[in-house]
Amino acid sequence: TSEELAVYLRTKKQSIYDKVCTRSIPFLKYGSSLRFKKKHIDIWLSNPYHPDLSNYNLKYNGRG
Repeated sequence: TSEELAVYLRTKKQSIYDKVCTRSIPFLKYGSSLRFKKKHIDIWLSNPYHPDLSNYNLKYNGRG
């Protein structure tokens, strides 16, 4: 969840929401809830442009 990710990244929950809004962090959306896979967050921390994250389409600004 976003709360768990904020603790994991040692940041505020609002900064997680800001990154989701700008699509600069990998996330999955189930209904109205956000989910984050630890594996993908670890990859993102080491290299935000890693090919394993291409299925997230981080720069796509449409719905979904």
